[in-house]
Amino acid sequence: MYGFYTKEYFKDILQLPISAELESFGINYSLLNNKEYVVQQLKEELGHTYKDYLKNLITNLIRFFEKLETNYSYDFSMIQFEFHNVWEHAVNEFLTNHFIGVDEDNTLFKFTNEKIEKFFFQKDSKSYDLVNANNRLEPDHYYYDKKNNVQYIFDSKYMEKLNGLNHKQLIYGILYSKSVRKTFNTLVLPGLPSVDKNSVQGTKHVEVRKDMLPDSINELIIYQIKLNEKFVLESFIN
Repeated sequence: MYGFYTKEYFKDILQLPISAELESFGINYSLLNNKEYVVQQLKEELGHTYKDYLKNLITNLIRFFEKLETNYSYDFSMIQFEFHNVWEHAVNEFLTNHFIGVDEDNTLFKFTNEKIEKFFFQKDSKSYDLVNANNRLEPDHYYYDKKNNVQYIFDSKYMEKLNGLNHKQLIYGILYSKSVRKTFNTLVLPGLPSVDKNSVQGTKHVEVRKDMLPDSINELIIYQIKLNEKFVLESFIN
């Protein structure tokens, strides 16, 4: 699967490193030869899985690893090969290294060629549930600009087109909105190499009607931007 992605999808737009080098971004080394941790991670994944065939697969994997003897003589590991996982890591580094803010008048997302690290983006994690503290909000890329009282909530999506309401972004827009002057609640998609590397026009993916919002929220807009995929991936591997 990995070879198909890199050789067929990306050979025309950039030179990627050898497969083993890029594959390493999908490896969680704490899972290597650690039966207990593998079972724990599988159980967490099961809690977020709703399709029956996937639930059955994960359940069977849990049973398999639980029955392994402690002195099992073969190495094992869990590796995720889906390219959207690599895209998420690449976008986070790109935002941290190159994002310089948004021109609010024109909703123009601004980037620089140089590595400046103006904003340090990371996956956020907030507990929202008084009943079950393990239920958490986890935007892919989050940064709060305290000086300007602006928060950036970016979620990376490795797909060409999005349709309809993204419910996670809607929840982020509501539960993250308290006492913040401006929220750029944004879905990040890959764009063609022809996309401008330094300024990207944000488009409104969803703008919720004001009569449907709580009184404490003036607006709830979910933006969408497409980043130059070649620039993002080259920045990541370099």
